[in-house]
Amino acid sequence: MKRFLKAIVSKLDVSLAATHISAIAYSNNPEVVYRFSSRQETDDLNKAFDGMRWQRGFTYTDKALLLADSDLFQTGNGMRQGVSKVSSNVRLTTNMKYSDQVYCMQSAVKSKANLLP
Repeated sequence: MKRFLKAIVSKLDVSLAATHISAIAYSNNPEVVYRFSSRQETDDLNKAFDGMRWQRGFTYTDKALLLADSDLFQTGNGMRQGVSKVSSNVRLTTNMKYSDQVYCMQSAVKSKANLLP
């Protein structure tokens, strides 16, 4: 999973003036790994991904989406206002299938974050 995330980041223009990235590791209890307010540099993101610990337990995607809504998508945590956002920036990277309820929650989070369709 870490190699996959690093491969994606390597293809993006991650910087203060361009693409901003945040990440949540999740299982039973989601954990913010990187906020939009964190330094937006590829090397820093890769270090954060390297530091992610594997979480045992079940995959609670709904808890991760709720954390994204309450933490990541807040201006106090680096969410930029007035900047066009692309819907592909909200990605669920999981090893499980998820239900229609999770799809609805993902749509709600995208809407709140003012992402383009």
